[in-house]
Amino acid sequence: MRLTDANNIKGHLEVYKVYSNGTEELHYSDHNVITSGMGVNLAHAFAAEPDIDVSAFQANWMQIGTGASTVDIRASGNVQVSGRGDLLSSIPASQYGDENTIGLKVSSMSYMTSAGTTLSKDFIKVPYAFVHRVSDRKVMWRLVLNDSACNIDDNIHHGGALCEVAIFANNPTQATPDVLYMIAYRAFANIVKTNEFTLDFRWTIEF
Repeated sequence: MRLTDANNIKGHLEVYKVYSNGTEELHYSDHNVITSGMGVNLAHAFAAEPDIDVSAFQANWMQIGTGASTVDIRASGNVQVSGRGDLLSSIPASQYGDENTIGLKVSSMSYMTSAGTTLSKDFIKVPYAFVHRVSDRKVMWRLVLNDSACNIDDNIHHGGALCEVAIFANNPTQATPDVLYMIAYRAFANIVKTNEFTLDFRWTIEF
């Protein structure tokens, strides 16, 4: 039985290209994979002591990657699985761009991998203002990569194509230092990001 079958948790990702004149182009729209980290997050939240800070169970970190850039990989079934804990190839801080220019915080954080070990990689902090409760059972995360962000050189990271994204819970096990857990993942159609458009990820999870 899948995690989503038992708990009726489902998500949907939309990726828009937004141009300087305000025109929006829907690049991708599909259901996502709810990962086992969601179960870890919920179990620890429900059993938490009263004095535990609720922010440990919130999900305010995301990663963008380039590792699922071929149709064969995405279709093989070994990518879109609930046991996934990390991206196939997440991009480093240098590829996100200067924080002052892109308007986002990029930090090196520890996270729990698919293999059950911890590693440190670079993550984007999603501002609280970009996490919305859209109904009693739905939450939307938005990640906006402006025209200066993630403009990856065509000669590196699989031709510069962005093609995978994930959301991570802050620190559900209250580890020291913090350890992030992936709660949702999606490989999507390749995007070679340029300064001609902004990328707007709109990710809704329904409980």
